[in-house]
Amino acid sequence: MGSDATDPARPSTRIRRSANRSAWAAELSRVFAPTCAAAQEVNQDQLKRLVADAALKHVVEDRVVGVGSGSTVNLFIDALASIKGRIEGAVAASDASAERLRKHGIRVFDLNSVDELPVYVDGADEVTEHLH
Repeated sequence: MGSDATDPARPSTRIRRSANRSAWAAELSRVFAPTCAAAQEVNQDQLKRLVADAALKHVVEDRVVGVGSGSTVNLFIDALASIKGRIEGAVAASDASAERLRKHGIRVFDLNSVDELPVYVDGADEVTEHLH
C-alpha cells in the first residue's frame, strides 16, 4: 500500500518477513493490532486475508485503485469486489490480477489512461530489514 511515513498518526504498514513465521505473525499483529486484534491466533493464509480486508479501508471511493500481484493481492481483489460499486475501477500490475479483477466485474484501466492513483495495494511479505 501507499507509504505511511509522512503520517505520524498511522503505523507503518511496511512489514519485514522473518525467517521465523511466528515472529512474522507477531510483527504483523503489532502493526495491524487496531484492525486485526486476533492476528496472533491465526495462520499465514488467515493473516493475508486480514491484511487484505484491512487494506479496503484505504481505498478512495469513486477513484481508480492500483493493484499489485500475488497471493495477498488476490485476496484483496476478492475483498475489493464487495465495494466495486464504490470505485471507478483498477489498474493491475499483472495480467493475472487484471483477469481476476474482470472476473469480479471490476473495470480495469490501462495505467497510461489514469492521471492519478490515490492508493496502490501490493503484498509486502518479502521486504528486507532495509525495506527493499
